[in-house]
Amino acid sequence: QVHQRDVTDELVTLYKQKKITGAESFDWLKQARFYFRPDEQDHMETDGQCAICVADVEFEYQHEYLGVKERLVITPLTDRC
Repeated sequence: QVHQRDVTDELVTLYKQKKITGAESFDWLKQARFYFRPDEQDHMETDGQCAICVADVEFEYQHEYLGVKERLVITPLTDRC
């Protein structure tokens, strides 16, 4: 959650500096974004689909277990990876 705060602070700062001008700016696109599309079906054929987007790549959420994210150590070095 510290990572989320830092990313949000960075995005707000870049927006105020007018380095992020819209949804096409790379500093916005490089963040993982989650979209719910109610008119599409996922691979389980349920109503709605969750899409995960990073840059110009989009993945359909596949209900995989991602582990306990709160225990992951995030540093400036791992943030750049």
